[in-house]
Amino acid sequence: MNKQGHFRFGIGIISIFMVFVVMCFTILSCLSYMKAADDNERIKQQEAYVKEYYKADGEARSILQDIMELNGNFKSEKAMKVLKDSQVTLQDDQLQYQIKINTKQRLSVTLQINGKKLQVISWKTISGEEATK
Repeated sequence: MNKQGHFRFGIGIISIFMVFVVMCFTILSCLSYMKAADDNERIKQQEAYVKEYYKADGEARSILQDIMELNGNFKSEKAMKVLKDSQVTLQDDQLQYQIKINTKQRLSVTLQINGKKLQVISWKTISGEEATK
């Protein structure tokens, strides 16, 4: 008698299934590698920016230290030389200067003169058109 209705898996179906599984794993591994490479690039950019920022911050603090060493004599000849060398502008009772972080950003510092003391009014990063001035 002929047995109909009995179905057996042959080697062909198992091979096709294994090829499908291998292709899925290959695609997943490629996607994972691409994401890891993208994350690595982003981390390198972030690390470079942090280094640039802290370098600019150090320069700004050095200028602030030079200004504080003037002991409130901001109109003297020595003070004018220090302010000019550091590219610090004096308007009314405020001192202002900017330090370049990178091509798109600057660190802007504004100081208020209160007699012989200084008060930091702003210490901020500016971007875009403000940074190119």
